[in-house]
Amino acid sequence: MRVAKENAFAFHKNLRAERVKFLVIGKRVEMKLPIKANEIVEGIHGEIFTEPGSFAKCRVRAQTLQVNASVTLNDLAPGDAKSASLDLACFQIDRIRSIDDPLFEAAYEKLWAEFGEKGEMESRETLACRFQLGPAMLYEIVFVRCEGEFAAVRDHTAILAGDRVVVHLSHNLIAANWRRTGLAGWMRTFPLGTGRECALANGFSTTPGMVLAAEMEYAAGNDPQQAIRLRAYEKAGFLKVDPRVFKYHQPDFRAPAEIDVIGGARPLSLQLLLRFPENAGETISGQTLRQIVMALYRMYGAQFRPEDMAHPALSSENWPALEAAIELLPPTFEPD
Repeated sequence: MRVAKENAFAFHKNLRAERVKFLVIGKRVEMKLPIKANEIVEGIHGEIFTEPGSFAKCRVRAQTLQVNASVTLNDLAPGDAKSASLDLACFQIDRIRSIDDPLFEAAYEKLWAEFGEKGEMESRETLACRFQLGPAMLYEIVFVRCEGEFAAVRDHTAILAGDRVVVHLSHNLIAANWRRTGLAGWMRTFPLGTGRECALANGFSTTPGMVLAAEMEYAAGNDPQQAIRLRAYEKAGFLKVDPRVFKYHQPDFRAPAEIDVIGGARPLSLQLLLRFPENAGETISGQTLRQIVMALYRMYGAQFRPEDMAHPALSSENWPALEAAIELLPPTFEPD
């Protein structure tokens, strides 16, 4: 939604609770967030309790938090220059922060249709819990429409991790008629605003170091769409952690009953792609890698059963040493 600059700061008063909208002000996309559901929780990640045969649930105490964060053209990756020419004024861009949001089902159905049967999409119950993990973790779904028609949807979580914020990029789906228009570049950029919001909500006066983290399949010669995705992330400045040194695994997304039937969790081996918006380099230290991966596993561990997160593939026992320098490689590069 585009508004006149002089009206931008008054306009947010008309936004509904638990719905966050983007305001396009000139060439800046500004997020005005009078949101109700940023929670103060018991402990660093919230008080988690489980009931026999059920998913983990979260108990939270809610407070109102008003935050102002923004993303600008400068946040676009160098390889996403095409996105700078896309006029965002034609889009309705909604940021969903609750499973009770009227748009949640429409957004979730799009994600599930694309990723659910592949075993790559979390359940509604899992996301209901993840929505409640603020302010240490801020989960949201960005739902984009143009003239009422679906254009794109993505979800991500900003995670406080010591002196930095790790933004986990979960899923990103662009409607066929909006691919190669520049919208995908903005969809990869919007999570930076959530990362800044997470920093502000946790007392940082300035934005700390930030890293975008994405889990991607290994290249398969018979999947042209996968190759396109890897090339797009490579163009957008993402690099992958050398899998010869560190083998990343994503926890098992299946329901506990399904996991029990097959005899236990089976984490999925994936590439870990990273983008450091401010300080890109050719290597990453073992300490920084540990900080990033532990943040991701804390996010997953808040909803998944402890016994499923205790799988040896998710253990830090064989991770690189803190002082190790681990090479970052182009996502399309396949080591021998």
